[in-house]
Formats: sequence, structure tokens, C-alpha cells
Amino acid sequence: MSYDNTFVGSGNLARDIEVKVSANGNTFGVGAIALSEGKDKPATFLDFIIFGDLAENAAESFSKGDRVIVRGSLTQDRWEDNEGNKRSRIKLIVDDIGGSARWGTLTVHKTERWTGPDDDNLI
Repeated sequence: MSYDNTFVGSGNLARDIEVKVSANGNTFGVGAIALSEGKDKPATFLDFIIFGDLAENAAESFSKGDRVIVRGSLTQDRWEDNEGNKRSRIKLIVDDIGGSARWGTLTVHKTERWTGPDDDNLI
């Protein structure tokens, strides 16, 4: 049986994306998105993690309150708390993130990437 675990949603960033570096030197970012069906309806908050250049670009491009569209896969963390209670949390592993033009305008700027010693832009 094939299982497709793709999530696509839009909402407002609940907090700024915090970029971190793991112990092995990989860049990642953590954040949360508020998903709501309307202004007067309660929001569902979904934590997410985002990796590499995408994390850095997203953190630079978006801030708390910005309307974004995210695509990724859902995963569930499970653990026991200090009292021995079983706990779990669903989070989103983000594959792509972009701004929503539903209630505002956007400007996209392509970033330049250094590709290595053969790059023509070396000084």
C-alpha cells in the first residue's frame, strides 16, 4: 500500500523562524504556523522544522504575522514526560514555503549562491 503524507496549508507565522546549527554543522530553522478557518474561529498551531538554505531564506524573508503557504510532510514525536505520561506532538517537516498574496503584495529576490572554486564570481 502506498501512503502519501503531503501537507499543504496556509496561515500566519505564529513566531519568527529561529535559525540554528546542529552539532554536525547542518543549518535548520524552527517556527510555527497558525492555521484558522476564519477571523472569529480558533486557530490550530502547527510547529515546523525547515532545513538548509530554505531555513535561512525563510527566516530572512518572513516574520511573525506574515501570511505564508507551506508544503511538507507531517511527523509525530512521541516521548514520556518526567511523570511517566506518554506524550506526542505532530509537527511539519517543511519542503517549501512561500508568501501568500491573498491580502498583500510580494516581491521576490533571487539569492546568489556560491557553488565552489569554479564559480565565475570569485575575487
